Amino acid sequence: MPERKLHICHLSVLNPAIHSRIFFKMARSQVRAGYRVSIVAQDAARQPYTVEGVEIIPIGVFGRLSWRRLLAPRKIASLAQALAPDVYQVHTVELLPIARKLKAKRSETKVLFDMHEDFVANVRFADYYGGLSRAWLVRRIQTELDAFPAWGDGLILAEACFSGLIAMPTERVAVVRNKYEPPVKHGSGGAAVFNGLPYMLHTGTIAENWGIFRAIELWERINQKQPLGLVVAGHCQNHQLLVELQGRVVAAGLQDRFLLAGGEHYLPFEDVVQYIQHCTFGSALYLLKENIKDRIPTKFYEYMAHGKPLVFTSNPAWEDLNKAHPFGIPIHWPISELEMSAISSLLHPEGGKDAGLKLPDSVWGWQGEAAAMLELVRNITVAK
Repeated sequence: MPERKLHICHLSVLNPAIHSRIFFKMARSQVRAGYRVSIVAQDAARQPYTVEGVEIIPIGVFGRLSWRRLLAPRKIASLAQALAPDVYQVHTVELLPIARKLKAKRSETKVLFDMHEDFVANVRFADYYGGLSRAWLVRRIQTELDAFPAWGDGLILAEACFSGLIAMPTERVAVVRNKYEPPVKHGSGGAAVFNGLPYMLHTGTIAENWGIFRAIELWERINQKQPLGLVVAGHCQNHQLLVELQGRVVAAGLQDRFLLAGGEHYLPFEDVVQYIQHCTFGSALYLLKENIKDRIPTKFYEYMAHGKPLVFTSNPAWEDLNKAHPFGIPIHWPISELEMSAISSLLHPEGGKDAGLKLPDSVWGWQGEAAAMLELVRNITVAK
């Protein structure tokens, strides 16, 4: 009779099940290491299904501020309890109370918290919370984070700068950075978006803090001197922002050089990768608020892997990385003419030779991070 595999179940509310970190990096690595792995998260499928050895348990698709989001934790709790795994790997702070109750019902179950973000800072600096709801959410989140070490079994941090946000013993903590793991499948699009016209690419979250309107402004400015397409490939929770974005493009008369891929729907990660592979350069023009400035965005590693340069906001943490492993051009805001000249050089074959070099996978690759994650999983399940 074959030996029973330990079962790890990932739980998330807003993340899609086929998520770049949860599915492509963590779940697939755990399957390769011999675990049974399932993910309970957003997905439009009507029934569970399996992809690359990972079981997907869909909870539907809904927005950040919808009623379905408020009801989702109860649905996730029911599905998660029925699965009865050995380890719950929780990806959002609002599911910690659910995980705590699940553990209380089945004490041998372990709980890992994968902290993708500084949740408190995100609420403080996000533009979609009102003053009263913001203060209430900060208090509630901080209470859950402070309580976790007393009952949780392990903590994964997506950024080294998150160290100290939860007072967990160091032997139960692993820093597992969001480095790049290529998808198995090829995505669609990217090669001839504008009939061969070079294009700039904005990937990831579509939000003002994440630099979408700065990207538009830079693109408009370049087009005053030479034609350049723009692809925005990512997801947005704010319908009005997308309306404003499209209106800005139309007002500039550049709609024939613009493509929105994803928008209110999650874009498959394989498609994002295809756009990166075929773009001329990418933009990472973040507003340096407290929840952003010390983090290393995932897209930095993705562009490094494909040898595509990034134009990014000048920031000490990012400039130090760029000096050690050249991948792009740091700029200030507003952009100077000298910086514009450096960006324009990326549009010519002879330009940009110092940016976007294809770096070795030891710099951007996921394997070392996977090893750190798997070691923590082994450590918390060793008694089994």
